[in-house]
Amino acid sequence: MNNLPTNFGFSFSSVNTYLTCPQAFYLTYLQKAPRGSSFWGEYGSFCHDILQKYFEGNLDIFELADYYKKNYYENVKTSPPPFIKNIHEDYYEKGLSFFEEFDFPKDKYEIINVEEFVRGNYENIGFVMKPDLILIDKTTTSVVLLDYKTADLWKKGVFNKKKMQEYKVQMNLYIYFLRKTKGLQINKVILWFLRNNKFEEWDYNAEDEATALEWFINVAREITLNTDWHPNNDKKNAFFCQHLCSVSSSCEYKP
Repeated sequence: MNNLPTNFGFSFSSVNTYLTCPQAFYLTYLQKAPRGSSFWGEYGSFCHDILQKYFEGNLDIFELADYYKKNYYENVKTSPPPFIKNIHEDYYEKGLSFFEEFDFPKDKYEIINVEEFVRGNYENIGFVMKPDLILIDKTTTSVVLLDYKTADLWKKGVFNKKKMQEYKVQMNLYIYFLRKTKGLQINKVILWFLRNNKFEEWDYNAEDEATALEWFINVAREITLNTDWHPNNDKKNAFFCQHLCSVSSSCEYKP
């Protein structure tokens, strides 16, 4: 037995943590080790929080940029790695530009869910998901899944297809579990890349959904049977280990 709680809810994030480093999964979810923060995590959470306040009606569109400026350094406290030049300034300015130029046709949509947890069970595998925003287009009646991302998939002019595929898997899992738990059939997905203020969108595809679900359930089942929580010492994983892993301070294997 691996001591995973019987009511454990797998998420896209927890499954990805296991695939990135089984030891990180073990410390995070089985040992409940203290979790630290990262610059990127704090930045993403802060931007998500502002958008949640807007779509819930707690901030008006003309208040977004001022709220961002007044609260940025209280929310984004962790310093980024010093070897990445001007990253703090770059992120701050791009976020500020996004909220200063923020434009969304809110009246065009009916808002169904904002940052609401979705929990359930699939063949004895518990799951927990938290889609950013679910909308209904008042004109077409299409149900839209809108998710915000603070990553930049266009670095140095080259689109990151691998990362985009990961996001598509995540969205397809949201689609399946939203239908299973809430009876909502998503017709369209929109990813909003905030620092670039760019959109990537696509229509629902049943085959892609099935592939994502199979992958997720297979990895979750592997985790429930696993007893070997070895660290991932691959050199390609060094950046995650040193700068992104939230339980690195508790890890005996950290370089």
